[in-house]
Amino acid sequence: QLVFMDQEMPGMTGAETETEIKKFEAENLLSETRVIGCTAHKDGPEIQQFLQSGIMKCIEKPISVGIIKDILQEYQIIEDL
Repeated sequence: QLVFMDQEMPGMTGAETETEIKKFEAENLLSETRVIGCTAHKDGPEIQQFLQSGIMKCIEKPISVGIIKDILQEYQIIEDL
């Protein structure tokens, strides 16, 4: 229902991966994969690239359980506890 993807991965960045996901979805008439980007960079081009690639939201590491819970509630994956 929701993917958490890091920006810095071996072989392909999170932004590049998201671009490929969007391309694959369009070519195959698939529904949108909801992706939340994760990065240790607080500012700068890395975050902009991630957002421009089509991710829904970008969060900064370290990521707490509370942040994940908030996101899961925001995207209606879980109900408010």
